[in-house]
Amino acid sequence: MRTTTKIILAVFLILVLALGAVCLWQWDNLMAVKTSLSHSRDDLATMMTTTYQTIEDATEDLQGVSVRDLTDEERQELRAGELRREELIDRMTAQPDVPQTEDTQATAGSEQEDPDQKQLSEYLAEIYLMRDDYTAWLEAKYNEAIDAYNALPEEERTTEAKYSIGMQYMKQALAKEDECDAAMAQMEQNISALLAKMGRDDSLVKEIQKAYEQEKELQKAYYLGLHN
Repeated sequence: MRTTTKIILAVFLILVLALGAVCLWQWDNLMAVKTSLSHSRDDLATMMTTTYQTIEDATEDLQGVSVRDLTDEERQELRAGELRREELIDRMTAQPDVPQTEDTQATAGSEQEDPDQKQLSEYLAEIYLMRDDYTAWLEAKYNEAIDAYNALPEEERTTEAKYSIGMQYMKQALAKEDECDAAMAQMEQNISALLAKMGRDDSLVKEIQKAYEQEKELQKAYYLGLHN
């Protein structure tokens, strides 16, 4: 009896540890489910529009660094191939107009744009574009999945078919997430190295990572809300 009890306890312990490992590995996805259940789709959409505002706020004390998110019109032009990525980055990193005075006019010709500040602005603009790329990809894949389900004969549009199609696209989404994580990690490394060169701390990188993780959770929650 003691041997049997030990075996049962050992199996139970293995199951508990395995469940804990799965929960830890899938923690972001579990949090997305929680967020989806506690917020409406409209709330999630609104939250996503303000997620990356922290990046702009964090650059306020970086003299010469200027960046903004792309507008809806620019987003449409970019996706339609009517606007080049390089041109859009130039727009997003343009310095705001400064009212001209005698002092600013006298120094305008002598001041040159700092290449490190310009590079940092371009890195940040690229992050906004990476975010838009990922959002566009998710939208396209979601629509593909819906079309695949609707293309089935009516008698085949079962819960099992929906699950099967959903799992196919879920695998693609997880692979895409890994790809985006790697790209963002490389970008954060580039920014961290540039900030060190400029004599700055890496607080901006931490804000970027925080915004990125929040955005992923909100995106997952939004599409879970659509599915439900």
